[in-house]
Amino acid sequence: MILLRMIVIYIAYHSQPDTWQRSFGYNDLYDDIFRIGSNMNYIHFNTTGNNYVLWLWKGDYWNLHSGAEIGLYTAPQNYEEEMHYDAINFELPMKLSLYNYYSKNNIQNIFNWSPKVKQWWVTGFNANFKNPNPDVMVSIGSIDFSGHESIFNELKRSYNGNDNMIFDENGHTLWISWK
Repeated sequence: MILLRMIVIYIAYHSQPDTWQRSFGYNDLYDDIFRIGSNMNYIHFNTTGNNYVLWLWKGDYWNLHSGAEIGLYTAPQNYEEEMHYDAINFELPMKLSLYNYYSKNNIQNIFNWSPKVKQWWVTGFNANFKNPNPDVMVSIGSIDFSGHESIFNELKRSYNGNDNMIFDENGHTLWISWK
């Protein structure tokens, strides 16, 4: 008897810190476009002298299909009635995973991304998962704010008690899940 074992390798695409998006920042106009195929969530918070937004996306990325992102932006400015944010000017250790969660016994991993290079924006896309449904997707990410504890502490102060966030005070790491 011959046993055949099939190994399926899924290749996911990921961003690197030095991308064109870093130069141009982010604004709500982009979200108007993303609303067509993806879901987004954002978390606004302030530190002394700085405003931040942590943006999260998941869903259909057209030619890249199933994907998710987490980005950290600062310094909102108003350009022709649109709020515009710049990418932070430093990088942090970030991780991101994406799953299809159909039930507690039926969870499908889309990708896991734990880059060795620090990020300001962590992304992942897997074109092998076509017809994505953001309503069943769960993204789980982490951001290590070591060296930027004031940002971590203000985010914790603003959102402590949010069931989707875990604040690891020893490692100054935010863990966030989004279903």
